Amino acid sequence: MLHSILTAAFGAALCVQTSPDSNPPRFAIVTIPGLGGEFTSARGINSVGHVTGGAYLSNNATHRAYIYRDGAMTELPLLAEGRDALGRAINDLDEVAGETYLTNGRLVTATLWDAQGRVRDLDTWQTHYSKAWAINDAGEVAGDANDPLVNELRRAILWKDGQMISLGVLPLPGHDRSTANDINEVGEIVGLSSGDVSRAFLWRNGDMEELEWADGETTNAQGMNDQGQIVGSADFERKAVLWNNGIPQTLRLRPNDRYNIEPFHVNNAGHIVGHVQRSPGGNNIYVFWPSAQAPYTEVQDLLPPQSLWRRIETVDDLNDSAQMVGHGKRGADSGFGVGHAFLLTPVNWTFTLEAPSPGIAGVSNTLRITGVTPGATVGFYYSIHGGGAVIPGCTIQQNALQLESPTLIGTAIADGNGTATITRTVPLIAQNRSILFQAVVQQECAISQLVVHQFE
Repeated sequence: MLHSILTAAFGAALCVQTSPDSNPPRFAIVTIPGLGGEFTSARGINSVGHVTGGAYLSNNATHRAYIYRDGAMTELPLLAEGRDALGRAINDLDEVAGETYLTNGRLVTATLWDAQGRVRDLDTWQTHYSKAWAINDAGEVAGDANDPLVNELRRAILWKDGQMISLGVLPLPGHDRSTANDINEVGEIVGLSSGDVSRAFLWRNGDMEELEWADGETTNAQGMNDQGQIVGSADFERKAVLWNNGIPQTLRLRPNDRYNIEPFHVNNAGHIVGHVQRSPGGNNIYVFWPSAQAPYTEVQDLLPPQSLWRRIETVDDLNDSAQMVGHGKRGADSGFGVGHAFLLTPVNWTFTLEAPSPGIAGVSNTLRITGVTPGATVGFYYSIHGGGAVIPGCTIQQNALQLESPTLIGTAIADGNGTATITRTVPLIAQNRSILFQAVVQQECAISQLVVHQFE
């Protein structure tokens, strides 16, 4: 109701932070729209912010893989004998690796969608089970499959040049199974080899080697970057580990982080995402480490103020720009089968929006921008919720608004000093309400900082 009244009153609302640094991480959270159903997940992101995952169609019974690019959804085709599909990883060519659930007696098969969207079954062994977990820009895919040469035991797999290559297991007591979790741009693979004590491995140049850790403890390698950094867990997921060129160190935790601790992705800037639990069986809390020895931030705390996102339920990937994807609950979402995918993206404001003046409801208020290009057209926006929105004509990496469903108040032309102002009457209903404001120079994909203002 407030939103509609404000819109009717002055065409858009105001929202301002009191200073440019009052929300230091400065992330926008963009809701990925889905394919008509009640649940969408986001599993992989490439370096330019294109996303893949899975989404239910409007019948909420069939599930499809997709690519999301700068506000647009593309549903990916299904294999002829497929029932449902999921995209798990996407490279910079927009090739997608994932899986298809089948109707022909086989359960699930590793799948590749090429840059033109054409679909291919990767499992040339035609096994009952195979999945693809990661893909690099050379089109090399890492995952796992039931290996017919070892009695259908699960083995880590590399798909390369049309071949399906079993990576084997570590030469340790009882080891007979393995899975590959990630691959980097030089074709190195990390994962888990299972036996009497399961161990993290690094596969490179055709050889699988154990990652160093204290004897007697379980380890698992989940993610890696191109600099030889690998993240995972040890001691039944009670320690968060970074292997830096093979040398292990533990990540900083909080005193009450005791259960299900798992970092699973590290980018080339050394940023790490993962989750922790603070009670047995409690919810996973997704966290972001700026570096191995820096304190982490809960991802929920990176969201803009007054967000509709009640709970971040997963963070499944991040890229070198620290863009993150996953899914969670918004607004009235409830139940396991209801949820939305998101793209959490850093924003880089380059000019300053002042708080509305005089900041009083029921009278005319002025918004003022400084530091823009002289002669530029500035759009002033407002919302009652923080969130994210793609700027029309811009890519998600150039910038995104931190507003949920932003409404345009109006536009103004910057003068020779790079200043632009707009004046509108703020309705009395806004009194004692916090409204969010942001300004955009669309031609430059440039934004101001977010301002949050409570009207007197």
